[in-house]
Amino acid sequence: MGGYGFDALIAKKFDEHHTRGFLSYIKLVMREYFSFVPKKISFDMNGTTRNASVVLFTIANASEFGNGFCVSPNSSVTDGQLELCILRPFSLWLAPAIALHFFKRTAHKSRFTEIIPFKKARIRLSDQIAHYDGEPFDVRKELNVEVVPKSLHILVGKK
Repeated sequence: MGGYGFDALIAKKFDEHHTRGFLSYIKLVMREYFSFVPKKISFDMNGTTRNASVVLFTIANASEFGNGFCVSPNSSVTDGQLELCILRPFSLWLAPAIALHFFKRTAHKSRFTEIIPFKKARIRLSDQIAHYDGEPFDVRKELNVEVVPKSLHILVGKK
């Protein structure tokens, strides 16, 4: 997973936080959501250029962040593609229902969510904060993401 929206902010805040655990995530989400401004992102993929205002803009090759929070229910590490998971801005009073979609593995059924399979993309960010597997990073304003088949080599012992 790689994220460039609210998830990146939470990863950064959690990294700076003194207490670990699921409850710390919940507290940070509740505190930061009220002041969060959706991010402006532009991306080129599958022959199309789009601009979007997003809460989440996550690239997935697996289905969940962890703790049961499922961003892309149909993502697979073995299918040779990635999924872009976009969560568009929504009213605060809808937050519990949207969170429930993610925990019930039905995020793709929300009218605020879009999941786009791709193999290659160029992304332009308004903020240079990201997370990769929950670890916060500062990144460039323009990123190129691409599936490179057979590029991961794994050594396995005899057993």
